[in-house]
Amino acid sequence: MQPPPLFANPQAPLEARRQLLLPSRPDPEAARFLLTHTGGPAKGFSAESPLSLTALAVIATGHAEARGLAQDPTLYGARLAEGERAELVLTPAPGCVTVVAHGGLGVMEIDSFVVDGPADSPRVIGQDDRAGPVAVVGGQGACVALGGGAPRIIVIVRRGGGPVMMGVFRGDRPL
Repeated sequence: MQPPPLFANPQAPLEARRQLLLPSRPDPEAARFLLTHTGGPAKGFSAESPLSLTALAVIATGHAEARGLAQDPTLYGARLAEGERAELVLTPAPGCVTVVAHGGLGVMEIDSFVVDGPADSPRVIGQDDRAGPVAVVGGQGACVALGGGAPRIIVIVRRGGGPVMMGVFRGDRPL
């Protein structure tokens, strides 16, 4: 069996090779899970040190995904069990955000959303399109404009449980 043509040619554009590995659109199950798990209190995020292995992974992923945005994100952490969510209220500002979340040991599937609107029926502004313990919203130059209202980030552990680290990269739209 021969490798797909883009992998046989290492000179092929990185984005084209990435699309072979990653889904091209958000998982509809993630949005359903969000809507069914918005009742009840959410956990909060706490500020975290950039010295843990998971924090370093968030920063490295952010350097690749949030090109053109501030590369010194504020890092937040939470410990979530399967089905639990953590929320972070954002200050509306001009420009946009890219959100990078990594699950630590034990987290098998994590979903991240940028939402607006009431807690019981959030309006999704952006969501990740990846499977597994890494979630990126607004990566690869498609950062999410916050606009007005009360934007917030919701991170949900859909499978597994453990520590979650998130970085918020802000700035103007990259060129």
